[in-house]
Amino acid sequence: MLYLNAEQLTTTLESFRKNEDRRIVEFIEEVSSNENWRFILTTREYILHNAQFQYESLAQFSFEFSTCIVSLEDYTTSVRAKIFYNHLYFSDISISYKEVLLHNKNYRKILAHRNYNPRIIEYMTSTIRLKECTPETYVDTFLSSLDNPSRIWKHAFEHQISRAARHLLLVMASMPEHVFLNDLYTAFWAFHRYRRQLHGYETSESDFRDALKLLDGNFINIQYQEFGCDKRKTLVSFHNPSVQDFIENHLSEVEDDIRDIINAGVYLEQYNILWTRRRHYQFTAAQIDITTQYSGIIKYFSEFLAGIQKTLESETCRVAAHYFNKSLFYFLDKPSFEEKTNFVLDVTSLVRNPESEELAKLTISKLKNLLQSQTNINHSELVRIVTRLKSFGIPGEKPKGELYQIVSSVTENIIMNQLEEGIDYEFIASLLNIFYEDYSNSQIKTLTEKFQESCIDEVDTVIRNSSNEIEFLEDGAAGLRSIMKSLKMKEPKCIEKIDR
Repeated sequence: MLYLNAEQLTTTLESFRKNEDRRIVEFIEEVSSNENWRFILTTREYILHNAQFQYESLAQFSFEFSTCIVSLEDYTTSVRAKIFYNHLYFSDISISYKEVLLHNKNYRKILAHRNYNPRIIEYMTSTIRLKECTPETYVDTFLSSLDNPSRIWKHAFEHQISRAARHLLLVMASMPEHVFLNDLYTAFWAFHRYRRQLHGYETSESDFRDALKLLDGNFINIQYQEFGCDKRKTLVSFHNPSVQDFIENHLSEVEDDIRDIINAGVYLEQYNILWTRRRHYQFTAAQIDITTQYSGIIKYFSEFLAGIQKTLESETCRVAAHYFNKSLFYFLDKPSFEEKTNFVLDVTSLVRNPESEELAKLTISKLKNLLQSQTNINHSELVRIVTRLKSFGIPGEKPKGELYQIVSSVTENIIMNQLEEGIDYEFIASLLNIFYEDYSNSQIKTLTEKFQESCIDEVDTVIRNSSNEIEFLEDGAAGLRSIMKSLKMKEPKCIEKIDR
């Protein structure tokens, strides 16, 4: 039996001399022809895939029947503990470091960490790595290494995978947690071709396919979702949280990569994810200070706004999931234009300049046209929009400014339509609370009369559909009274029928 471990294989595959690739294949074939011999390779899968791409003899040789992939998800708590114990047992770190792991059972924090990885365990149980770490700070330093797992992925990302594979990972950091393969293909090629034009290197039609094969099982996870006997969709996600954390940390440091994702973006969700995933605010009396690990967004903010405008009405890559027959199914989840508008207002209200003002006005103008058609209105998002326009305005405009008036001008018809076709109590009450003081006496009278008229039919509907369930009846009465309160009117007698 010959055993070749990961480090030996890595060195061999990355630095073959002339014909060495062929000789190792011949040796493996010779071993396989003898039933008493075994040849065991332990390696990270992307290293083997990369060697197969580089060397024809390895590409033609089938490893499939003898491949056993051990995923991090396969590590139970017991397995994690045994790996940790084994490293500590043979480690040369002093007993004082080991004692702090036992104190208050600190080792459990490491075993339960979402980025648990044997390579970090090995890294943090070696004396040479602890020169600047005291026993008192050992646990915190250990957990910090798990929080920021760049030590595992940095070398592989920079030296052991292809350019196309790096591009695929960068693009995935701007996309939903799960993304359909076709959408990832579109976003990848937009970025890959942009980089080709920028730097002048060659690309191949197989770059996307090769990148997927190289990364699958280590950096990314590919899963298949069946829809009947003849339909199947492919989903791609990061293989584990530590990979995603590494790529996001990389983007926080390399502003040019953020710039290129911004300039090559094809989905609005890419800008939304870049904007929201790694950001928090610090509120002061004078202003709102944006703190983002993606400083490239602020540096290239004009390009960021242009990207949002370019993709405002593009197809979606957002994915939602739901359970059906005890199985989880994923599907495209197209955001409403009201959701898109709120995202635009989020961005433009926090970084105010003439370009922000122009984008906000353009978006509200498009929203007005959609609201006038009164089809598929997202009620909760529309309430958010009018609330912020009333209270805060947009760049270059005071609260209750021009854009607020534009939206206000179409809401009366929306309310009237809701009263006629089916009441969303909370939605109507919210709009009335926002706009009541802006309506004329004539408008309020018209709305009140319309509500009194529709209230009779609505009460009958509530009673008919309730099956005498008290909670349903109480909710119906409360909803109607919320509208009544918003209109500052006396309670219609018809509501009393529900109470009885």
